[in-house]
Amino acid sequence: MSKYILSLWSLLMVVAISVIVVSCGDDDEPESTETLLLSFGPTGIQHGEMMVIIGENLSKVSAVVFATDVSVPAASFASQDDDRIELVVPDQAEKGKIKLITDIGEIESKTEINFEVVFGITNMPAEARPGSNITITGQFLNWIESITFFKDLVVEDFVSQSANEIVVTVPVDAKTGPLEFYGTGTEPIAIVTEAELIVSLPSVTDFSTSSLKHAEDLTLTGTNLDLTTAIVFPDGSEVSDFIEISESTIVVEVPTTAVDGPLTLVVASGESVTTDQTISIVLPEATELSPSPVEIGGELTIIGTNLDLVRSVAFPGLAFEIENFESQSADEIKVIVPEGTLPGFMKFTTIHDFVVNFSIELKLPGDGPTPLLYSIFDDNFENGWQNWSWGGAVEAPSSELVFDGAGSLKKSYDGSWDAMYFGGSSVDVSSYTNMVVYLYGGAGTSGQNVQMVLNEQWGAPVGVMPIVEGEWTEYSFPLSDLISGSGAGTQWNHIVFQGQGATGDVFYDFVGFR
Repeated sequence: MSKYILSLWSLLMVVAISVIVVSCGDDDEPESTETLLLSFGPTGIQHGEMMVIIGENLSKVSAVVFATDVSVPAASFASQDDDRIELVVPDQAEKGKIKLITDIGEIESKTEINFEVVFGITNMPAEARPGSNITITGQFLNWIESITFFKDLVVEDFVSQSANEIVVTVPVDAKTGPLEFYGTGTEPIAIVTEAELIVSLPSVTDFSTSSLKHAEDLTLTGTNLDLTTAIVFPDGSEVSDFIEISESTIVVEVPTTAVDGPLTLVVASGESVTTDQTISIVLPEATELSPSPVEIGGELTIIGTNLDLVRSVAFPGLAFEIENFESQSADEIKVIVPEGTLPGFMKFTTIHDFVVNFSIELKLPGDGPTPLLYSIFDDNFENGWQNWSWGGAVEAPSSELVFDGAGSLKKSYDGSWDAMYFGGSSVDVSSYTNMVVYLYGGAGTSGQNVQMVLNEQWGAPVGVMPIVEGEWTEYSFPLSDLISGSGAGTQWNHIVFQGQGATGDVFYDFVGFR
């Protein structure tokens, strides 16, 4: 029994001695000299703030390098011990891993450091052309990932970028408006500028001529004209294929559908500018028909201007047009009146297929005037029209002086810019070609005028009519001219004949449309 106890005691002693030997061996082992990077922070630190690096043997670090290759030497550390380094984050530091530089090599962090960045814009241009480069200055601009131009045009690729400057190309379809800058960091932020970037638009200073024929070349001069992608003419036709275009000049062919008015220049963004200048289209015009009335089968002489632009003539009542003339020049056309022609208004079709209505009426032998297709006043008010006049008295019907039929309308103008006002009804004039009014001037009215105003468009009077004393005078106005000149549209419910300070009696008859 004692033998076994001794053996157990001997074994315990051996184990105890072994443990003592191992313990003594650990205490005598020399400490590690390896430089270790354990942690850094704080999270969300800003540039210019104090950063702490925790590790071992950090006294051997000669520099700390941030992305991208921004180095802070040990001499610039705020403090340095074996287990701790304190330093101020340089403004140039960017998101990424950091490196500790020692005599025997580099130690790179396993994780990246990021910063809370508050960038700022100090200057940007007030105006720029689409497609041009602009320079924006500020602080921490290297943290900006995108710039949004007005409206919703995001640019992420810059011409160049640094901490204090960004050069970026203005999108060709950008519009005038503020810029929005989006930057990254631990807390991504967006800044919208108070000032707007004005995106340049074309500006026209002159036309080569204001009076043109269809298919002629028009030259526009001005600034930023090369930004123009299309020109819209007054009739709505759009031209984008220019003969010539530069920053100061555009040469464009006038469409064969163009009418009088200003031009509109459109740019890539869809923005547009309207010219102060207007074009006037040279068209054939008939000023006299001879003889009048003319017999069917007889020769009619049409006298006017630019008649060499006429390709054909349409006679009222016929479904076809006459192209074979007896003779034709710039101021005269001779043509035989075809069988089936009716009294009314003729039409020209030009060599460019543009239709021009006559303002004078073709008359054939017979009694009385050509009937109206729609009457406002003929012997009396018709189709619901009423007397809404102001100023001097109105007598209707009046039998004192009658152009045709049993009665006319007598308006006594009192010199107060009073008016003969037709109201109380409505008419769509789109199916007619001309408005007709017959006027007779009473005693003392010679040399005075009345003007026509439609749908109370007082700022755009049309159809000034001289009062001829002692005789009936026919006034016939192409509706296309009245519509475009007045802005009244095609649905008329107010027709006013306003005296321009006129005094005396004026008689109206046969007012309506053909």
